[in-house]
Amino acid sequence: MGIQAGVLFREKDMAGIGGYKIYLPFKIIDNNNLYRLQVHYFTLFYQKVLLEKRFFEVDVMGETGIGGFNVHKLENGQEIFVKKGNFNSIGVSVVNTFKALRWLGLQSMLGYRWMLQKEYYSTFSGWFYSLGIWFSVKDFVRFIRYDCMIKRKY
Repeated sequence: MGIQAGVLFREKDMAGIGGYKIYLPFKIIDNNNLYRLQVHYFTLFYQKVLLEKRFFEVDVMGETGIGGFNVHKLENGQEIFVKKGNFNSIGVSVVNTFKALRWLGLQSMLGYRWMLQKEYYSTFSGWFYSLGIWFSVKDFVRFIRYDCMIKRKY
């Protein structure tokens, strides 16, 4: 679960911040032990438009982030606190936006993220995907201003 917000400049570039929380109920990590892993982090990202059409857009995005993790071990039906710490990450992804309206649509992301420290949470390094709602403030304002306002008749 997460949220991203960015500022568009030069009509093809976006820079912004994001915040995320990842929760994996139980993962086998070592010696067949079960762990509950939770990660929360913030990122700075840069996104470049590769292809832009009326109802579809393809972007490439790079990000770098900092965050924290919590690890609990499942033993005899109870969770035992194991470790808490911080990490740094970098990632790259392809972002597809399907615009049902000029200002509202669905966004999917497929990418690879590297956690720069290796320990329990190294299982978070790897491929990821994301699905979400896309909203453009700029296009929404244009829609309200030019399509919804009563136009003058000359």
